[in-house]
Amino acid sequence: MKKIYGLLGTLLVLFFVFAPLTASADGMVIYPKPGGWDYSDEKEQRAYIDFNNGLEKMVIATSIETQETGKYWIFPLPSAPEQISIDTVTQLPNMNGSEIGGLAKSNLDNLGAALNISQLYTIPFTQRSYTSPPYDSGVMFSAGLAEEKISAEPDVVVHETLVKDGMTTEIVTAKTADGLFDHLKQKNLDVKTGSIPVLDYYIGKEYSFVVSWINKYTPPIGEPQPIPAGSASSPLLYDTTQYNNKDMAIWPYYYQRGLVVTFKTNEIFFPLYPTSVYGSKTVPADIRIMGLVTPKVPEEIKNYITTKYYQQTYAGFATLEYNFGKDIENEFTYTKISIDAPSKFLTADLTAENTAPGWVNYGLVINKINNLSEESPWFALFVVVIPSIMIISYLAAILSCLIIFKETRNINVFKYALVGLFNGLTIVGLILATIFWKIKKIKEEDKAMFEEIKKRGYSINGFLINDWRKFVFVPLFSILFLILSWAIVSLMALPFN
Repeated sequence: MKKIYGLLGTLLVLFFVFAPLTASADGMVIYPKPGGWDYSDEKEQRAYIDFNNGLEKMVIATSIETQETGKYWIFPLPSAPEQISIDTVTQLPNMNGSEIGGLAKSNLDNLGAALNISQLYTIPFTQRSYTSPPYDSGVMFSAGLAEEKISAEPDVVVHETLVKDGMTTEIVTAKTADGLFDHLKQKNLDVKTGSIPVLDYYIGKEYSFVVSWINKYTPPIGEPQPIPAGSASSPLLYDTTQYNNKDMAIWPYYYQRGLVVTFKTNEIFFPLYPTSVYGSKTVPADIRIMGLVTPKVPEEIKNYITTKYYQQTYAGFATLEYNFGKDIENEFTYTKISIDAPSKFLTADLTAENTAPGWVNYGLVINKINNLSEESPWFALFVVVIPSIMIISYLAAILSCLIIFKETRNINVFKYALVGLFNGLTIVGLILATIFWKIKKIKEEDKAMFEEIKKRGYSINGFLINDWRKFVFVPLFSILFLILSWAIVSLMALPFN
């Protein structure tokens, strides 16, 4: 029975597979070289952010080669040092889900298919193999920086130093650019005053700097896991050489080491400007923010930035609880901001408002109705599908009556169009209702004659229901119903195109 109800409109839940990828960090990475220093190459930038009541928690990592030495990761934060806390993680957030707009459009397409099925003859032509809406896969990271000694100069204050998980991280403030550059020189970086203009920009303002590097790299070994049936033969997924039990295997995974910074801020903040040091090189940025937000896009990169909104309807991942302290059991939402601009165009840091566009909330409503429909086929049938069919059927009947039956081209058309509601029982119900539909009217001058016929025991129903125009009404109604269904569903899906 569920399949029948699903055919009539229960919107399908799609399951997805997410694949691990590699990624890198935010800010900029510099390293010493003979005669000076240089920027370390970055391939991609990623961050995960949770913002609540003026407090932002940002989890970030870098793809710098873990075996290289002498590389330092530096980025600014718009907070005083006493308003910043730092920590390290060995598991980075794993967010993934379906794009809200794409999922809503898919659900509306399925509703359109259910409406068409009410005509029965459209079933062979109805698309039954629905495509997956846009999906955002979870991402894994490999993080690393390099080892050197800690030092502080008079113009520079190291407010906190954290040594954990093989990483050393400092919270630093600088009164002058010279002091900050001297501090960096102590880390074997021959930095000339003014040679890092992006850092000059933050000096003298309410900013602190986070400086981090790797002391050692010791990736852990995965825990023994039962081997799923039919999977043990895949050397890419399992390593059975590290465990004696033939039914168990080591599940390998990336060492997901990264930083967690928590700081006070009036609005969501991401340190984008430091990436401008890479000039014409494009360093794609991928920023994922818990909840639905709207980025404030600088004019220079408005053509290079896309914002998408996702919802996750499965059970939450342990990494979200691990990183953000949230036990996410059911649905949550997040915003994915992708920037693919030449680095020199990144002339400002990225901020965002903690609100979402109206069309996103509209998509959430549609998807919520879909979820309720999945939970209860009766809800899908009697709250979503049949009411939709009845409304569109009534509109199609009004148009059909106005075209075919000229005597209904007045206020009576709304009464006559009620016959279209029988389409709620599929087109078969409409055909049966039309057969017995008394469409003809007795003229005033003939009423006495028909009354006499009735008195003599004869039925006049045959006369009232016999009208050749009914043979045109049904196919015209069906065509108009399909056209209206397509138009209404397309109009509802317009914000998601």
